[in-house]
Amino acid sequence: MAAAVSTRARGKKTRYKPAPAAYDAYLQGRYHFDHPDNGGLEAAIAHLEDATRLDSGFARAWAWLSIAKEYLADRGAVRPNLALPEARDAADRAAALDPDSAASHLALGIADLQYDWEWGGARAELDRAVQLSPGWALAAYWRERWDQAMGHGKEPQFQFANLPPVQGDADARRLLEDADDIRVETYISAAGLALVANRVHDTDSTFHWLDEAYDERCVQLPYIVWDPSLPRGDPRFADLMRRLKLGGTE
Repeated sequence: MAAAVSTRARGKKTRYKPAPAAYDAYLQGRYHFDHPDNGGLEAAIAHLEDATRLDSGFARAWAWLSIAKEYLADRGAVRPNLALPEARDAADRAAALDPDSAASHLALGIADLQYDWEWGGARAELDRAVQLSPGWALAAYWRERWDQAMGHGKEPQFQFANLPPVQGDADARRLLEDADDIRVETYISAAGLALVANRVHDTDSTFHWLDEAYDERCVQLPYIVWDPSLPRGDPRFADLMRRLKLGGTE
């Protein structure tokens, strides 16, 4: 019996104990992530970066650092192809440190879905996160987001950070005229500008900003392409869907 107990003990994974200061920083990061009105995602990211600096072996801190950075991009607050490589690296670090963690797989799945546009990999990672943590609402939410990126279900409602209020067609056209100059100073999601251009039926501008959104890996792009008001009969739209590898993905 003693031998059997010893064997089971050796087979049971010991839960990682992070450095106390790193764990405190992690808890602060999680608090700000869960309460974005009390410091915002930027505060969450700063605390989670502290946690990984204080303990580089802390897998949960790496996973949540990745998730927080991915959420910042999801709000259109940062240019994805500049910000999300760090999120991808943090997710990879988390998975290497703890490959059995639901948070690690969720971070990987979001990166595949939002940045790499690797639809099969994203589905596998998100399914694994749900499997490892049944009932986890955040994992279920992102699994639903995968379905939405495939054109199933209701399109998510995005809040595009830094996008000026547009009250009418005149405001929309003025914004489109000034967009390049504004984006030198303040990032505005190209996907958001594509929707503004589509609103005023400026087809050339719509495709200009859709192409910009593709080039900068706007995380909103795989969702907004399902908007039925877009000029879907234009050959440029079919080309965009081909590049995104959407339309026949399951």
